[in-house]
Amino acid sequence: PGVGYVFLNRKRTFDYKAIQKLAAFIKKESIQCIHAHGSSYFMATLLKMKMPELKLVWHNHLGSSASLKGIPLKTLKWASRYFDCIIGVNKDLVLWAQTVLKHENVQYLSNFVAFDDPKDIVSKTVNQGKKIVCLANLKEPKSHLFLLKSFSKVVSSITDAVLHLVGTDYNDAYSDELKEYIGVHKMDMQVHIHGAIAAPETILNQCAIGVLSSSSEGLPMALLEYGRANLAVITTAVGECPEVIGAFGKTVDYGNTNALAEAIIQYLEDSVLRINESTLFNQHVRQMYSDSTIINQVIALYRKINV
Repeated sequence: PGVGYVFLNRKRTFDYKAIQKLAAFIKKESIQCIHAHGSSYFMATLLKMKMPELKLVWHNHLGSSASLKGIPLKTLKWASRYFDCIIGVNKDLVLWAQTVLKHENVQYLSNFVAFDDPKDIVSKTVNQGKKIVCLANLKEPKSHLFLLKSFSKVVSSITDAVLHLVGTDYNDAYSDELKEYIGVHKMDMQVHIHGAIAAPETILNQCAIGVLSSSSEGLPMALLEYGRANLAVITTAVGECPEVIGAFGKTVDYGNTNALAEAIIQYLEDSVLRINESTLFNQHVRQMYSDSTIINQVIALYRKINV
C-alpha cells in the first residue's frame, strides 16, 4: 500500500508529456534509482539526460539481445553510456554486455519467484500427468510451432494427452499459423489456447509437465514458475535454461521434434520419474531462485551504485 504507481500512457517513442509525467513522479517520491527492463532503457535514458543525478540500472533478460544489429544496436550502445549498471540474467548476456557494449559495471543476477509458504508443495495426481503446459506469449522466439509439431507425435501414441498454451495471443500471423496447424492436424480437443491469464498458477497447478520450446532465452521466468508449481520440466538447451534445471529435468536441442516428443512421452508414461524430478526441481528453485535469495543481492547492488 505504501508503494506509489503512475501510468504514463506513452503514445510514441519520443513522448515528452510522458517523460515530464515520470520526472514529476520521481521528484514527488524522491526516487534515486531507475531500474529499467528490456526496451524500457530508451525512455529511462531520456529521463537520465533530463535528471543526471539519477542512477540508471538496465536489466537485460532478452536472449535475443545478442542478435541486435544496425540502428537498434547503435541506439543501445549510445544509451549504455548513461547506464550505471547492467544486469544480465545469464552469463551469455553478461559477457555480451561486457564485450559488445563494453560496459564496465555488468552484474549477473538470476530471475526469481516468491514462495508464500516454504512448506507448500502442490501435489500431483496421476490424472494431472496427462496435462502439459507451455507458459509463453504467442510470439517468436517462443517457437510454439516446434512444440505443436512435437506434440502431434505425442498424441499419435498417447491420445488423452492435453497441451495448454498460456500467454498473450496477439491474433497475428504467428498466432494464425499455430491455429491452422492445430486444425489441420485435428488437435482441437488436445490443444487449448488460453491467452493471457492474470494468475497462471491456477492452470499450472492443474498440470504435471511444463515445457518451453524457445529458440533463444535469457533466464525465463516460466521455468521458475514451473518449479514453484512442482512441475516436471522440459526445455530447449538455450540461454540459462540448462543451468536452471540442472539434473532435475530434461533439455533437448531446439528443432529436434523427435527428442522433444520422446521427453514428453517419458514423463507421461513414467509417473515415478516425473514426480521425483518435479519434487527435486521444486526444492532446487526454492534454494537457488527464491525471492529471499535474490532480493538481498538487488539491495546490495543499489547500495553499491549509490555510494
